[in-house]
Amino acid sequence: MLHRYLLLLALLLITALAATAQNWRPFRPNGAVHAYMLSRNGAATDSILTLRLDSAGVRGADSLYFFNRIMRPVKSTNLGERWRKSRNNQFGARLRYEGATRVYWLEWAAEVGEPARSIPLPVFRKAGTTFTGSSGPTATVVSRTVREFNGQSDSVATLQVGTETYELSKNYGLLAGPQTSKTGLMLARLPVAAGLSYYNPLLLANFQPGDEFGYYNERFAFGGGLICEATNLLQRVVSRQQTADSLIYVVRYQSRTRTSGAPGCSAAGTTFEPLRTARLAASLRTGQWQWSPGRALGPSNNAHLLAYEWVGLGTGLTMGHPVVPSRPSGVACSPRAALRTQRLHLIRGGMENVYLPFFDFDWPGLNEFLSADLGVVRLSDSNLLDLVYYRRTSSSGVVATCGTREPFDLLLSAAPGSVASAGVRLYPNPAAITATLELPVPTTAPAHLTLLNGTGQTIRTQRLPSGTTRATVALAGLPVGLYLVRLEQLGSPPLLLRLQRGQ
Repeated sequence: MLHRYLLLLALLLITALAATAQNWRPFRPNGAVHAYMLSRNGAATDSILTLRLDSAGVRGADSLYFFNRIMRPVKSTNLGERWRKSRNNQFGARLRYEGATRVYWLEWAAEVGEPARSIPLPVFRKAGTTFTGSSGPTATVVSRTVREFNGQSDSVATLQVGTETYELSKNYGLLAGPQTSKTGLMLARLPVAAGLSYYNPLLLANFQPGDEFGYYNERFAFGGGLICEATNLLQRVVSRQQTADSLIYVVRYQSRTRTSGAPGCSAAGTTFEPLRTARLAASLRTGQWQWSPGRALGPSNNAHLLAYEWVGLGTGLTMGHPVVPSRPSGVACSPRAALRTQRLHLIRGGMENVYLPFFDFDWPGLNEFLSADLGVVRLSDSNLLDLVYYRRTSSSGVVATCGTREPFDLLLSAAPGSVASAGVRLYPNPAAITATLELPVPTTAPAHLTLLNGTGQTIRTQRLPSGTTRATVALAGLPVGLYLVRLEQLGSPPLLLRLQRGQ
């Protein structure tokens, strides 16, 4: 009986020690994202650096935790940006817990022009005590105070390590450091799983069925002087499914491309792609997106990359950028894009391990800009694809609109389940001189009936009084071809119908 009691007591003591070490750990494992606002010369910037512990191991009695790998800019006299793979993150290559002294160490690996170094964090020592290890600077516990985080009180230790200052919270880890006279990192938000941080799919692309997004793209002839192609892509959310750990959208999309016939370009004409359906899905735990193949637009599977984190093999890789809430997007419908990813290419025939933001001088790497609620707002390489129109409903039911739908009116007009199948008739179709629009119920407010040609340009608009059930669409004098009839009335979505002008 005594033996069982002693065994139970030993287990409780081990558990208590493990919990203590867990509480003062500078960084959380299991994929938690830590976020720090960068300051320069004592002034906060708008750049937020995100990082996490990627893996763990042991070395003797010590525990090792490794930060995610990142890119760093190359100091160069050459014009333009250059990047290299770094062995260190913002706080070094790894976090080590030294069991014998109960001290955490931030350890930087040696890189070009930067020697290896170690920073001790004696968070378990009393205020006023100093720790001197076998290597690294002396660390002094300056103070222990109590602060509030989200309404909860927590212990905070302030450490002076050499010329640098670090602050740590018992429950939330590193709060600030290294703070020097030039730069510093301050906690931007409490550590959480990636799917709950800045990369939260519910914040990045919170769509509702019926939401529409219109994108415009231009492709230029060699040299960039003439427009070869202009494409309009309309995407509509068909359904939304949310589970405990995933978010799934089904979208329908269609594009129209007009070719100019300019020198070096395809012959002039207009091409409609067939209506297609795609599936966009995201993990609410990791924030990573996946989608079915096609031209549907949604956050890429790299949209969740942390600040300067990279993925890729061979000569190309994709890098995440810091979170910058005020980053200009260049897009009128979303002037700011907090998230950005960038494609980099290994330099050819020159410096080893140096990456450029272009494959060739006339072939820049792809940049993806993402904004809260709207998802992708710009894709840029040698061309630009921009969000120029949207009509979306917030979770509270408020409808927001930006841009004009007119350039997209011929797209998705024959989608299954549209209002055209609810008793609305347009006859005869094809028609030669006139066609008749017949509604199942009278209009409840004054409405506008618009006729558009195959390129989306308005031919004529007529006003319909309240109570209208039938209207005439005049076609006399128009060329043979495809037209679109659009009915708009207050409080209802636009009604879109195709009409063929015959001989």
